[in-house]
Amino acid sequence: MTSFLIVFAPPTQEVKGYQQEMDDLLSAYYDATGNTVQNEQIWGLTGIYTPYGISANGSASTKQLVLRDGWVAGDRVESYSPSQYSTSNLNGKQNYTVTYDKEKGLYYYTARGDDLGDIEPGTVETPHTGTLYTSVTMELTKRSNVFFTVGSKQQMENGTFYYNYTGYRYCFQSLSDYYYDSATPISHTDTSLSLIWYNNVIGDSGISGQMVLAGSDSGVAYITADQIVHAFNSANYTSKFTMAFNGIQMNIYVQLSAYAVTHGYSVEDCYNNGWWSVLVTSPMISSGADKQSNSFDKFDPHKVFDIVIGLLSFKSENYGLTGVAGTIASTVFSVSLYTSLIAVGLTFWPVLLIAAAIATLQTLSITNLFPL
Repeated sequence: MTSFLIVFAPPTQEVKGYQQEMDDLLSAYYDATGNTVQNEQIWGLTGIYTPYGISANGSASTKQLVLRDGWVAGDRVESYSPSQYSTSNLNGKQNYTVTYDKEKGLYYYTARGDDLGDIEPGTVETPHTGTLYTSVTMELTKRSNVFFTVGSKQQMENGTFYYNYTGYRYCFQSLSDYYYDSATPISHTDTSLSLIWYNNVIGDSGISGQMVLAGSDSGVAYITADQIVHAFNSANYTSKFTMAFNGIQMNIYVQLSAYAVTHGYSVEDCYNNGWWSVLVTSPMISSGADKQSNSFDKFDPHKVFDIVIGLLSFKSENYGLTGVAGTIASTVFSVSLYTSLIAVGLTFWPVLLIAAAIATLQTLSITNLFPL
């Protein structure tokens, strides 16, 4: 029955409508690393948020933006353009604007500078017609002056929460469900990674991260400024870092602006001025769509024929079963086989022909006209 279900069962439905977005993420991954993706799931930017109590324009607000991962934010930044790319140091040619698309739940380019010719901007009305915003730059003027820690978590009603920080929080999520490992499913709707660029009053700087796994807070992790600067890779301007959250590891790729590096700016200059971006990925053993097939990863299609032959040629006496015991055993094997075939045949009629053929062969075998 298991074999026939694998062969004839309808395929598992997959999350659809994000093929172009996945292509953009894969392209960004290749640009950052020089490699194709192997056992990693790339996450997209799904939100830029202000702290609870602060509106998008920076004023005090009582608005509560409750998100599906459990976070309570002040407001969503709908249109985003990092100010550090519009400075005279970079001649404004690296400047761009991205806009949040409510239909897709992602950010897309709606304007670009002269040096970003490979980007196709969409319109403000339909931003998803443009290139997906994949490698995310954090706004220089929106760094948090509060050190983001587990102790700053504030619990609210109905299991919602928020953390104390200033500036912007950047939220990343997968575009589909998958399995981090054999026991840990990742749901794209309520699992998220939040990143905040901090620079507190005593001069400590870096990236802090907080992860929500299926609605449960999984802790806080950090990458320091010294780590980012010292890990600089001159081959592709990209360094890989790992953030660990209660056993879940996330990969953070930090890529310096090639334009800034090639125009004489040091690694420290690039970091301090915000001329860098992040790409977020997670280890993956399988997608949610193929998890069922992965549970049969040792399945050999050639064994289907052997199994069928074994069922048809079952001889109870070979197992010491005679008389009533043999009859019962033969009945169990035959009924299971034909029940599964008829059940599948009700929705896929050619299987009924297979059942008839098998019954004919079995009859011939019993009468020794066609021994199996």
